[in-house]
Amino acid sequence: MSFLNSIYLYGLLALAIPILLHIWHRRKPQPLPWGAMELLKATIQERKRRFQFEQWLIVLIRMLILALLAFLLARPLMPKLEFFSDWTSGRKQVIVVFDTTYSMNHDGKFDRAVKATEDILKDLNEEDAFVLILPEVPPRVFYQGQGKLLNQEWKTKFKDSIQQARPIRGHLDLSNAFQSADPFIRKGNDYQNELVLLMDAQVKNFSSSTKAELNKYIQAWKTLNREPKVLWCHLEGGEKSDSIGNLSIESLEVKEKPLLLGKSATVVVKLSNHDFKGEKVDLEFFHNGLEVDTQTVVLNQETKLVEFEIMVDKEGLHRLEARLPDDSLNSDNRYFSVIQVQREIPVLVVSNRGVQSGLQDSSTYLQIALAPGRERGPRRLKVEVSSLEDLPKLNLKPFACIFFVDVPFLLPGLDRKLESYVSEGGGFVILSGPTIKVANYNRSLFKDGQGLIPFEILSTEGISESEGKIQEVEIQDPEHPLFTALSLSPQELNLLQIKRWLKIKREAPSENSRPSKGLMRFQSTEPLLIEKEFGKGKVLWFLSSLDPNWSNLPLRTFFAPLCHEIVSYLSQGEVGDTWNLRDGDPFQISLKPEEIQVAQDNNENVAVTLRAPDGEQFQSELLFSQEAYSYKFLKTDASGFYSLLLLQRQPIEFAVNANRLESDLRYFAEDEIQQLSDEIQFDRFETVEDLVQYRSSHDSGRQMWPALSYMVVFFLFVELYWVQRSSRSRLKGAKV
Repeated sequence: MSFLNSIYLYGLLALAIPILLHIWHRRKPQPLPWGAMELLKATIQERKRRFQFEQWLIVLIRMLILALLAFLLARPLMPKLEFFSDWTSGRKQVIVVFDTTYSMNHDGKFDRAVKATEDILKDLNEEDAFVLILPEVPPRVFYQGQGKLLNQEWKTKFKDSIQQARPIRGHLDLSNAFQSADPFIRKGNDYQNELVLLMDAQVKNFSSSTKAELNKYIQAWKTLNREPKVLWCHLEGGEKSDSIGNLSIESLEVKEKPLLLGKSATVVVKLSNHDFKGEKVDLEFFHNGLEVDTQTVVLNQETKLVEFEIMVDKEGLHRLEARLPDDSLNSDNRYFSVIQVQREIPVLVVSNRGVQSGLQDSSTYLQIALAPGRERGPRRLKVEVSSLEDLPKLNLKPFACIFFVDVPFLLPGLDRKLESYVSEGGGFVILSGPTIKVANYNRSLFKDGQGLIPFEILSTEGISESEGKIQEVEIQDPEHPLFTALSLSPQELNLLQIKRWLKIKREAPSENSRPSKGLMRFQSTEPLLIEKEFGKGKVLWFLSSLDPNWSNLPLRTFFAPLCHEIVSYLSQGEVGDTWNLRDGDPFQISLKPEEIQVAQDNNENVAVTLRAPDGEQFQSELLFSQEAYSYKFLKTDASGFYSLLLLQRQPIEFAVNANRLESDLRYFAEDEIQQLSDEIQFDRFETVEDLVQYRSSHDSGRQMWPALSYMVVFFLFVELYWVQRSSRSRLKGAKV
């Protein structure tokens, strides 16, 4: 016989309590000589022996109750009976959910999970099945074997195989891991299924929605012919703690975006204190591999922002790195970043070349306004013009912002491409023109409030020509960054004439629509310039046009400065960061032949080498297609700097960082773990030894605690009966 909680067997020491109480309360009568009593002596002796027997029987029953309670708390298991093994167990299918996220690196939990899985593999027979699921994001089936396919060679090499998955990326996705296990459980309904969870008791893994999802699967499995057992080993070991302190670097960002050659920049490093016990810590900062500065940070807040100054005197990619000393979890103590230093800010202008007003179209006014900043001034701009037809083939990621000037409609699929660009940090400016197709804009850009523009367009006629009245324009938010540097006077603003504009439905379409705010409006309160945040980026929607028949905005002296302020404001976002990835994200890049200085005559692929942070090199090729080279690398599990070595040019470098979702190492307290396992109906185990012992004994029987519970209740009634019977006997003897 074995026990799940053998510590409670010390409760057997309580068996001495009834004996001591019996001896303590035993009566010691004083003899009193009396002649008449001699006649009753024989009768009294007989009754005395019966009373003593009843008292000792009550003591034994009480001792038995205490012993049963001790065994009940220790949770004994029925020993394995070989004769009944085929009848009670049969074929097994063991599905192991093996947590390989970063928090498992703390306190040796990963190694204990490896040991538990190895013991499970040793216990399997040829007719059994085995499935190993890694609950990363998204979960994946790491191995599955059934019958003789579960070969001994893989069992032997399991430890080496699972080490290759350490660590995977992101946080634990337990609900989707159950979803991955569900087909195996239903398909293997003829097996005795066991779902073994090898994971820590991290608080972040069990949100209310996660618990609801887990219960949904467990309730569904109860309807199967053979209900699976769900065993959770939360891998305790070493010193227990409800709150394990950890310090992490959450982000590393440059204030000035985009970063131009010859400028200084401020780098902001964000630290997060997850109940870290120290008061101070040294934060080191490196630029292109050289240490720039070390600052001692006082940890008196949950988050801390630390600034470093750098000077960039070289165009291209620069490596930035911040480091903390080792602590409970080292994977989040370093943060890597690659920044791109440019000579100019790239801007894309998409125009409708088919509609012109006089000698110039609307996009020409915009190009003239942006051109002066290309050679002088603090903002050097590089303007590229594209037609609507060429836009689907363009890579939008390099552009700081995109201007739509009198674009009549969007081609199929272009709305998703623009949404992806803006959500990743791009800036999008829409200058509405007289040729726009209202239905197409509402369908492609509005999308019931979920698209890039916040309101539905009713018509392109904001004012009738016959009215002959020009409404004055006012700024709604003078403190907005677009207007603070312009210092527009009321006289200059009064010279702005808007003859026509888009009529929109100003009511919010739904509660789920994304918020927006007005920046400029008419005195009638109708909006003229609206800003909407979309993901990490922003959209500026000017409800009129640069066409002279609609407005005189291009003729105003503040038009060119306003265009530059728009570019500066929208360039603050992180536009499609190709160079900074989360671990596990693929690295993709597209290059033109001139960018790698290769003459492409025969459309041949070019061999390249990629060097990982640990020095390992991967040989591959740049694939040539449609007048450009493309490259994709998938094995980005390790954090650090990667270098793509190309012919005749500087290496292309990118950074990979560990996901910080696992940085909070707070765990459930003991009572919370018990409550959680009861709520989700897990059989929980603190150590690997408890799990292995349970599984080795559970194959041929069940836990004995239900029977012990009934026995405790039964003997309580027996004890009560004998106490009452003894009392009645004494009372009867007293009457005699």
